[in-house]
Amino acid sequence: MTAVSAGIAIITYTNNKGCKIASTFTVNALPTITGSSSAGIGYKSQLTGSATAASSGWESSKPSIATIDNTGLVTAISLGTTSLHIPIQKAVR
Repeated sequence: MTAVSAGIAIITYTNNKGCKIASTFTVNALPTITGSSSAGIGYKSQLTGSATAASSGWESSKPSIATIDNTGLVTAISLGTTSLHIPIQKAVR
């Protein structure tokens, strides 16, 4: 199965003897991150995520270029490019 949009899908399986079983599957919308995507060295920028953060908070792939704290406050350290992301909590069954 491949999710294509947010919503609820009912998945039904029927075997070759006509027995059926159904299951409800919920697809949540993708989280978003908003805020400025650039900053001058030494400047700060606030990012906001729409997802519920995992306990580890925000992360920078290259903290030597930019750091980010648990509130999403980015500090530009040096010239370059980094990826900033927020791990999200996994669904609980």
